[in-house]
Amino acid sequence: MNTHYDIVIVGGGMVGLACANALAKTTLQVAIIEAQAPNFDHPKEYDLRVSAINTASIDFFQQLGVWQRIRQQRISPFTKMYVWADNSHLDFSAQAIDTSELGFIIENRVIRQALWQQAESLNNVHFLCPMSIKSISIDAQVTIESSQQTITCDLIIGADGANSWLRDQLDWPLKTHDYQHHALVTTVKSELAHAQTAWQHFLSDGPLAFLPLENPQYCSVVWSSTPEKIASLKNMNESDFNQAITIAMQEKLGQVQTTAPRVSFPFAMQHLESYVQDHIAFIGDAAHRIHPLAGQGVNLGFMDAKCLADTIETALTKNKNFTTKKSLSAYQRERKYYNGQMITLMQGIKDLFTNQTPSISTLRNFGMETINKFPPVKNFLIKQALGL
Repeated sequence: MNTHYDIVIVGGGMVGLACANALAKTTLQVAIIEAQAPNFDHPKEYDLRVSAINTASIDFFQQLGVWQRIRQQRISPFTKMYVWADNSHLDFSAQAIDTSELGFIIENRVIRQALWQQAESLNNVHFLCPMSIKSISIDAQVTIESSQQTITCDLIIGADGANSWLRDQLDWPLKTHDYQHHALVTTVKSELAHAQTAWQHFLSDGPLAFLPLENPQYCSVVWSSTPEKIASLKNMNESDFNQAITIAMQEKLGQVQTTAPRVSFPFAMQHLESYVQDHIAFIGDAAHRIHPLAGQGVNLGFMDAKCLADTIETALTKNKNFTTKKSLSAYQRERKYYNGQMITLMQGIKDLFTNQTPSISTLRNFGMETINKFPPVKNFLIKQALGL
């Protein structure tokens, strides 16, 4: 059996689904290949995987018609950010830039469910799930062999994450840099309410972030540090870990208690040398991966999805072949440059805050306090983060 689609997206995660929904405004037939059917049960416990969704991504969700679906689920707005290191700090507020919130902390499964269900309602989006690809070949078109069938398409989009199978099969050139950091994620309950504030403490060996959840005393935690320290934190007994995280937060939220398993993972910078080729494009973590200290990763992926869909629509409007590198290059020019800038910025921030040279520490603290006292610069920074 041979089935043809105009576009096949490999990966039914948040970014791949967002791209499929965005492409639905065209007349193209789009298929999503996903290896495993998702489980959309919503247990009482918070998902360990959450995302800080910025204004630009929310606007995109509204355009796709999924924001209302998301809002009906468990989400948490945050109206303030408090960032500190040593004896200096920065605080940001939604009120200062005339908006109701700075963003939302949302469990990944909530976002994925809304995008999946929206895509299921569209006539020109098709799910091939569960399906695993055995091989792929590219000539005048793309041929995909699976255990169930042979599929052909004019354009294949890699949205299968940081460990992209498609990228590896195509031996796509990839730049990498080891951050020499691991992350520990968990959920905690604090003595004091989080006050809809995203908290981030830059310790000497990496940042500790508390992201506010719907319950005013619960936060999702992302603690980045050396592999050795993260291993030690993960293996602590619960009492010792609670004490360690309370001290690391300088009791900003009082006593802290973990309420979920502690999970750790390594991360590294990854960036494709090219996002596109004839019949091929990559988006999201399959194209780039950055340090999570600013929570920008999935937001960058959503903007990739939007830009690629817009680029394809523009080519169709001009009666051009949307599958060529030339037609797809507009997407690459816009997104590779912006994502590259964010990678450089995140590396710079990490290096700045982990450098404990006295002169650097003094300069850093002076800079933070100066920016905090100068609203135009501070508000510019927060608007950049929100994608405004």
